[in-house]
Amino acid sequence: MPCRRLAIMVVGALTFVTLAAGGLAPADAFASKTPVVRPIYRVSVHEREVALTLDDGPDPRYTPQVLAALRKYHAHATFFVMGVAANADPGLVRQELAGGNEVGVHAFDKHVRFPGIPKAAAGRQIDLGRTSIATVTGDQPAVFRPPYGAWRPWVIVEAKERGMRTILWSVCFDHRSAKTSKAISDRVLSLVRPGEILLLHDGRGDRRRAIAALPMVLRELDLRGFKVVTVSHLLADSAAGK
Repeated sequence: MPCRRLAIMVVGALTFVTLAAGGLAPADAFASKTPVVRPIYRVSVHEREVALTLDDGPDPRYTPQVLAALRKYHAHATFFVMGVAANADPGLVRQELAGGNEVGVHAFDKHVRFPGIPKAAAGRQIDLGRTSIATVTGDQPAVFRPPYGAWRPWVIVEAKERGMRTILWSVCFDHRSAKTSKAISDRVLSLVRPGEILLLHDGRGDRRRAIAALPMVLRELDLRGFKVVTVSHLLADSAAGK
C-alpha cells in the first residue's frame, strides 16, 4: 500500500493535520499551539545520517535480499516486524539482529489502523508483538510503529507505557508516481536529507520493485557520504547533539 504523506488525527473537537516532516497544526486555521503527544517522523542531526526502516516482515521472499544489501553497503536498519511472522520465521529475525540491526514492534497478526479498533485490542496487538520479539531475541524492543502509520495520542501512550518510542517516517519507497525500481530510487534520493527516516516494506504483498531499488539507494547514499543506521542510533546521535 502506498505511503501517505499526511495523517489525520482527531483530538476532541479539533482535527489536526500531521505533516510527514513532523509538523502539526489544526486543519482549520493552523493556529493552535496546544501541545500534543506525537510520534517521531525525522530528527535533526549534524552527521550525514539517515535511518532505514522496514515494515511487515520478516518474509523469506524479501528479507534475505534486504539483509544482503545491508551487508554489502555496511548499512543497518530497524525492522518493524509482525509478531506472527517472527514466530513463523525466527531464524530471519535472529539474522536481522546478528547483522547489527534493530527489531521493533509493528503488530502481532492484525495489520489494521489502531485508532479504528478498541484500545484494549490495540494494546493486545502491541503486547503480543512484544512477546514474540522477546521470545525470539531475548530482548525487549525499544521502538514501535503502528500499522499504516495510523495513530492518536493514546496509541503513542500505550507504546510509551511499554517502554517504546513511536516511530513513523519522512521518506517512503512506495509511491504511486514511481513505477519502476529506478524511479523509486531516484525519488527517494531526491528527498533524502540528514535525519530522515526512510520506510521500505519487506512483507505483505508484491514488494519486488521497491526491494530492487534498495541497493541503488544504498550505493548512492554511500557515494554521498551518508551513513545508514538504525532508528535508535539516529535518535541517540540526535540527543547527543552530534
